Amino acid sequence: MKAPMKIVFVLKEAPYGSDEMGRCYNDLLLVGAVRQNEPDAEILVFLSGDAVLGLKKSDKKGQDRGEVETMLQHLVAANIRVWVCDTCMGSLGLADSDLIAGSRRANIAELGRAVLEADKFITW
Repeated sequence: MKAPMKIVFVLKEAPYGSDEMGRCYNDLLLVGAVRQNEPDAEILVFLSGDAVLGLKKSDKKGQDRGEVETMLQHLVAANIRVWVCDTCMGSLGLADSDLIAGSRRANIAELGRAVLEADKFITW
């Protein structure tokens, strides 16, 4: 039996913004598409920089960042690991209580180990 493919995605852009409109949103669409095509793959999404704002709980639904939050919840439900840069959280003033269920803080050393174990590493 073939071992499942290990894929690491690193997302850095804010959920929505004037410079990279919808980049994080589109990145998450790609993660979902990979899951559909490789249902047994071990997928990790690491959010860095302003992308960590997509994990923050929101009362907004159906528009703006609320769509990204919902997408992340669906990815977690699909057994995709979602990690958030602990340093980035600190610089943006976020606490563990701000994160959606199923996501967790991780440091760059943990990401480094995951990248070394991965078959594919995708970032932009």
